[in-house]
Amino acid sequence: MKMFNAAGEAVYFNRIMKNGKEQFVVKALSGQHIMGRDRQKHSSRTFTELHQAEAFLRRAGYKCKG
Repeated sequence: MKMFNAAGEAVYFNRIMKNGKEQFVVKALSGQHIMGRDRQKHSSRTFTELHQAEAFLRRAGYKCKG
């Protein structure tokens, strides 16, 4: 699912299966970075729990347009 924030930046939010377990990936688009733990810049972040990914997206201001 493609999500946008107020600044117009976009990310993809996807559910994947890795090592037989469900995980959630937030991937930055068009060369931008998303902040990881300890403020590192990453092109994607992986979460093991849905509520963690939802909280991250909420804090960063990303919403689904549609």
